[in-house]
Amino acid sequence: MVSKQRQGGPCCPCAGSHPSNGTKSASKCIRGCKCRQIGRLCTNCGPKGLGRCTNCSAAEDEAKVESPPSQSIDNRTQRCAEEEAKDENPPSQPINETQRCDTQTQREDIAEDDFVQQFFDTAYGDTAARAAHVGPPSEWKSMLVEAFGGKLFRSLYTLPDGNVGREFINTLAELKEKRIQGLVPPEFEFLFKGLVLQRDRHFTKAKDIKVLLKRRMKDFAERKIQELYAEALRCEAQLPKNNHPRTPDQHREFLHFQRLMTAGKVREATRHVTRRFREGGVLDPNAIAEPASKNPDNLTVFEMLKQKHPTATPADPSVFPSKEEAESLAPLPPVIITAEHIRAAARTRLKGSAGPDGIHSTEQQRWLLDYGNPSARLCEAHAASLNQRCNEAVSLDDSWAYLAARGLALDKQPGVRPLGIPHSEFRLEANALILVAGEDVELLLGAENLCGGLRAGLEGGFHAMWKEFEEDPEVEAVFLMDAANAFNRLNREQALAEVRKSWPRAARFIFNAYKGYKMIFVDGTDEILYSEDGCTQGDPIAMLLYGVGVKPLFVVVKEKVAEVFNDKGEKLFQVLFADDSSAAGKLETVLAWVRALVEEGPKYGYFPEPSKSVLVVKEGKEERAREVFAEYPDLEIVSHHRFLGGCIGASAGVEAYVRKKVATWVECVRHLARAAEKFPQSAYVAFTMSLQSEWKFLQRLIPGSSAWFGELNDVIKREFIPALLARRQFSEAEMELFELPVRWGGLGILDPTK
Repeated sequence: MVSKQRQGGPCCPCAGSHPSNGTKSASKCIRGCKCRQIGRLCTNCGPKGLGRCTNCSAAEDEAKVESPPSQSIDNRTQRCAEEEAKDENPPSQPINETQRCDTQTQREDIAEDDFVQQFFDTAYGDTAARAAHVGPPSEWKSMLVEAFGGKLFRSLYTLPDGNVGREFINTLAELKEKRIQGLVPPEFEFLFKGLVLQRDRHFTKAKDIKVLLKRRMKDFAERKIQELYAEALRCEAQLPKNNHPRTPDQHREFLHFQRLMTAGKVREATRHVTRRFREGGVLDPNAIAEPASKNPDNLTVFEMLKQKHPTATPADPSVFPSKEEAESLAPLPPVIITAEHIRAAARTRLKGSAGPDGIHSTEQQRWLLDYGNPSARLCEAHAASLNQRCNEAVSLDDSWAYLAARGLALDKQPGVRPLGIPHSEFRLEANALILVAGEDVELLLGAENLCGGLRAGLEGGFHAMWKEFEEDPEVEAVFLMDAANAFNRLNREQALAEVRKSWPRAARFIFNAYKGYKMIFVDGTDEILYSEDGCTQGDPIAMLLYGVGVKPLFVVVKEKVAEVFNDKGEKLFQVLFADDSSAAGKLETVLAWVRALVEEGPKYGYFPEPSKSVLVVKEGKEERAREVFAEYPDLEIVSHHRFLGGCIGASAGVEAYVRKKVATWVECVRHLARAAEKFPQSAYVAFTMSLQSEWKFLQRLIPGSSAWFGELNDVIKREFIPALLARRQFSEAEMELFELPVRWGGLGILDPTK
C-alpha cells in the first residue's frame, strides 16, 4: 500500500488506508474506482496494495475507457514510477537503486541474430539475464552469500510465542512491504531472519531467549547490521560441533521417531523407525562417489554434482518459436493471488527441509498461521510479493537471494542425484501459484504426461500400459527410456518459450525465476554451484515446467514414427511421467520411436540413453528383439521390470517383485511393532497413515497380488496389534473388528490378503 505522500495519481481516494499507514482497518476499492470499471488490476487499494501502484492516473483511465490499453503491467508500472518522480514531494529514494536491472538498456543491446532474446523481448517484455546476478556487489550481498554458504543460518532458534514472536512477524512483514516498494535492499529480509534468530549457547531459557531476540530486533531497526553479523559469527563458532555419528541406540531412535511424528512429519518418521532413512540418503560432498564402476576417475561427490549442473545450452533455431510467433501471442493475463491462497498453500502444500536461510517449512507455517494479526499481515505481504513476481519483470539483482537454493547430493543407489532446496518462502509462493494456475497444466498435459497433476494418473498410466502389454497381440514389447540428467539438461530457453505459449498465467513468475542462473550453496563446501540450464529438482514448479517444456518433443516423435510407416496405422502407445518415457508396440515400431527420440530429443534438452534403458518383451520374443535392436548392443532386454511403482511383464517376474516388496514390509512392521511398545499412538498413526498405504497402492496396481501378502498379514496380527494394544492374544472376531473403519468402531488396520 502506498501512502498518501506517494500516490502520484491514485485511481480512487481509498489509497493509504492500510494499517501500516496508521489506520485501524483496510478499505476496499470504492464502487466508482476507474480501474475497477475497465477491468484493470488494481493494487493501490486495500491490503493487496502493498506494492507499487500499477495503475495510471484516473484522468488517463477515463480517456481510455472506450479503448482499453494494450500495454503490459510492466509498462504501466514504469509510467506510474515516472509520475511519482515528478511529484512535488517525492518519496525517499530506494536503497541501492543503481543496482536495479535496466531492462530497457538490455533490449537495446539485443543482437540481430539473437532470436531467443528477440522472442523473450516480444513475448515477455523482458530478456534473459544469462548471469547469476546483475549489478555491482554490495555489503549486504557479500554478507548473505557468506551466510548462505554455511557460515550462518544453520542453528536458529524456534520463534517464541507471545509479544516477541508477534513483533518479529510484524517486522518481517514490514520489511517485505518495503522491499516490494524498493525502499530496502532485498537482502534485508533474509539477514533479519537469520541474524535475529541465531542460536547462542549461553541463552537456553525461554525467558532469556525472548530478551535476546528483542534486543536484536531493536538493533536491526537501528541498522546495526554489521554488529549483528559479527555477533552471529561469534555465536555460530561457539556452538558445539557434533561431526561424529552416534552409535545406534533403540531408545534414541524411538525418541526421534516421536519428535518427527509430533512435528507432523509422518512419512519421514515412518521411514526413520523402519530404518529406511538410509535409502536415498544425503551423501558427504567431500567423499569419493560410489560405486567405482560409475566413477572410474575417483571424483568426489561435489565434483559429480558440478557435472550434474552443466553450462547453458543454446536453443535450437529449428524448433525455437520465432519473433513473429511471439507477436501473435495474446498479452499475459493478470494474476491475482490473495492472502487466502497463501494460507491454503501453507496449510496443505508447504513441506520439506530448510533452504539456505535455515527456515524449515514447519516454522514457516507457524509464522503464517499461528500469530494472529501479524500472521495475517505476513500473508498479505507474501500475496503482494507473489503478485509482483507474477505480473512484473523483477530484476535478477532484486531476486537472486530469493531464488538461491541449498544443494544436496542424494544417493541414487547407484549414482548421485542433485537436489536444490529453495527457501521455504519460495516454495510457499510457488505452491500458492500452483493452487491458482496449476489446473492449466493438468488440462494441457492431461494423460499425455502424468506429471501435470492428473488425479490417479500413475495408476491410470500403469493400468493402460498393463492392458496394452497383456491383452493386445500386436504389442510385442515396452521400451522404458532412460534420459541423462534429465531435469538439469532440459533446454531452459526452449522451456521458457513453451511456457509463454502454453501456460501464460504462470509464465511471468517462471521467467523471473529462471531467466538467470540460480546460486546453489552446498553444505560442507565453499564453492557455489550455478544452475544455468534445466530446472531445479526441489523447486515445486519444476515438474510442471519440465512437462510443459518437453510436450512438443513427444508430439514430434509420434509424427516421425507415423512418417516412417507412411501412416499405415502402426500402433504406438506412449506413457510419460516427466523424464520417464515409455512406448509399447511392435518391435519395429518401438525401434522407430527410439530413433526419433534420439534424433529430436537433444533439440529440447532431452538426451536419451538407449544403452542404459530397458526393453521388456513378451515370452519368446527375446531373440528377435536382439536382432531388431542390434544397433544398441548394451540395451537390457528382460521379461519383466519395475514401472511407475509397479511391475510389468511376465507373471513369474511380477510375483517375484511383489514378494520381495512384501519381505521388506514384513521387516518394517516388526520395527514399528517395537516402537509401538513405547509410543503406541504414534506407531498406530504411522501404520495407518503411511506404511499401510504403500502396499495398498501396489495392490491397486497389480491385480490379484493380494494372495502374496500372507506373511505380512501374519506379522501384523501376531506382532504389531499385540504390541499396539498391550495384549498377547485376540480372537478372530476381534481381528475382524479391527479391520473396520474408525467411524464404525474399528481401527482401520486392514487385512492385506483381502
